[in-house]
Amino acid sequence: MTLQRRPPAKAGSRIAAPRLELLLTEIRSRDEVVRRQARATLTTIGVRAVPQLLPLLQDPEPVVRAEIATILVAVADPRSAMDLVTALEDDSEDVRGLARAALIAIGREALVSVLEGLMKRHESSILRRGCRDVLHAVAHGGLEPMLRPIITALDGDDPETDLREPSWRALQKLKG
Repeated sequence: MTLQRRPPAKAGSRIAAPRLELLLTEIRSRDEVVRRQARATLTTIGVRAVPQLLPLLQDPEPVVRAEIATILVAVADPRSAMDLVTALEDDSEDVRGLARAALIAIGREALVSVLEGLMKRHESSILRRGCRDVLHAVAHGGLEPMLRPIITALDGDDPETDLREPSWRALQKLKG
């Protein structure tokens, strides 16, 4: 299945609230066909649905979290980046993989969230692995020299390497 990034919604476009609520209910269905149809429609709606989708990344059911993450891969909305960084530590390997894919799809605009996540949860080996994959994927062009110290530390053998300082320096360069 190939997921394509959807263009941003036109300003002022709206989706009817009852329809969106129905889709958010259907994405939680136990019926795979119903979930798949809801996922396709929510993906088509795109960025307009993102604010309502993000809380479902915390749903108790891994299949629901995976459906939402799949939509976020296709939509690639930077507003979802911090929630996706959190999902890099999900109990479900599928959700973690989809969160990585979504952050990679967002690209450079996800870096602030990735670096902030590393600063806050630098001791999490699961988060470190996910962030390493994202940084490797987006570190090209002018970003590579800035991200090299972090990537080198993440690729190293010492899982205790403190990433707060190099992450902070990279954040300052990104923001400055």
